[in-house]
Amino acid sequence: IIRDDSQHGFDIGAVTDAGLLSDVNTLIESGLASIDLLEFVWKKREVHFLLDLMRTTLLMSDWHFGEERLYLIPSMLKSSTQARRGGHTSLLQNKADCLFDFSETFCPYGLF
Repeated sequence: IIRDDSQHGFDIGAVTDAGLLSDVNTLIESGLASIDLLEFVWKKREVHFLLDLMRTTLLMSDWHFGEERLYLIPSMLKSSTQARRGGHTSLLQNKADCLFDFSETFCPYGLF
């Protein structure tokens, strides 16, 4: 599931036939994978084991926002040359930029 889509793309025909094209686009664009996509990629074999393995090795975490069961795969997040942060634009050079804002809530258990 962790891949460079320019080198190791999905079989679009098989993905489309399975009705998972939007799931693939979501993974590529935002690093979020659905359980349906993971089951498809892993051919429904050892899914629970692989989910636990990826969580334990910090390759994936559960995404608890919204109704759908999703998983965040940080290595699938794209680097940006420009990131917008608090109204200021910063130029980045091949660095990931992440901003956690807990001003209206608390820091989730397990983040650090």
